[in-house]
Amino acid sequence: MSVIGQFPDPFPELADDEVHVWKCSLQSDEGDVASRIAILSADERKRANQFKVERPRNQFIVTRSTLRFLIGKYLQSRPEQLEFEIAEHGKPHLRDSSGRLEFNVSHSHDLALFAFARFSPIGIDVEWLGRKVSHADVAKRFFSELEQEQLNQLPEEDRQRAFLECWTRKEAYLKARGFGLSRDPRTFSVPLSSDLNTRLLEDQADASAVQGWRIYPLQPEHHYCGATVVSVDSPDMKVICQWQGNRGLLAHL
Repeated sequence: MSVIGQFPDPFPELADDEVHVWKCSLQSDEGDVASRIAILSADERKRANQFKVERPRNQFIVTRSTLRFLIGKYLQSRPEQLEFEIAEHGKPHLRDSSGRLEFNVSHSHDLALFAFARFSPIGIDVEWLGRKVSHADVAKRFFSELEQEQLNQLPEEDRQRAFLECWTRKEAYLKARGFGLSRDPRTFSVPLSSDLNTRLLEDQADASAVQGWRIYPLQPEHHYCGATVVSVDSPDMKVICQWQGNRGLLAHL
């Protein structure tokens, strides 16, 4: 199947007060992967060839080609002609886009998520719930004291999922701000509640961030959790998830 054929027609327009989130399965056959390679840049093809194992190599190709097709649709540009640059801490952005399309990508196991906004910095993260992790030990290293308190108040059987949900919210915020791993994740706190529209609890380095950034938890599929974080300039900002190619409003930010 052509990757273009997976998208709705007409393609949805992205308004200034909207965030669009797309998901993409990373399971693919050889013919599908081969058809995607042609639109990648020379650097992307080089990076793909550096993978020694076929599965992560194919997942990289599917993720990058899908990103190119989505951006091409939003900007009405040829996907193979898009040029990317990498910011200081590793966040990719379009060259000469002047902020007219902000985006972020995340993948875990067999699923990738893509988030898009106009002029508003954005981050996204997804985690597979089957991931095995010693949540208590990792939380001590990467979670704030407030987040650890929230986690420890939950029943033991709920903590593994809550840990991963918290992780996606923290990671999405770091990516949205463009900090990457340069920022100590213990210096800010996110809520562990299941509210669809929520704020940071604190940011020790930027008190204004509590009002200026919003967190939107996501459940793209049964065995995954995720979050997107966006800088909110408009009180009417809303998130629209394109889970099945249908334009469904899930929440106002």
